[in-house]
Amino acid sequence: MKSLVLLLISVSIFLIGIIFKLVPLPGSGIMLVIGLALFVVFAAIKYIEKKSPVMKKVLIISSIILLASLLFAMIKYKYFAELLIGAVIAGLIIFLLSLLSGSKNKPE
Repeated sequence: MKSLVLLLISVSIFLIGIIFKLVPLPGSGIMLVIGLALFVVFAAIKYIEKKSPVMKKVLIISSIILLASLLFAMIKYKYFAELLIGAVIAGLIIFLLSLLSGSKNKPE
């Protein structure tokens, strides 16, 4: 139930970011990035719960999209240093989650 709420929040923030992008309002890029980041968290939670290879692919693809959108957001926004730090932290968290979840499944 908590992961469903997280999915709904991420989708709603992402859709609000799209609407802000269509009507040129400030803050649309940040809302898109936050929506994608929350979706990455949702995908990580689902992957850890179910260990399915489909959710692993979703997690990898959404992480790549998140990091690419952060890279392009850094070019446009004046707060690129903060976004860079956030991207590095998000990448490290995703890497550590995948590393920790992958080490439990290895046969000896």
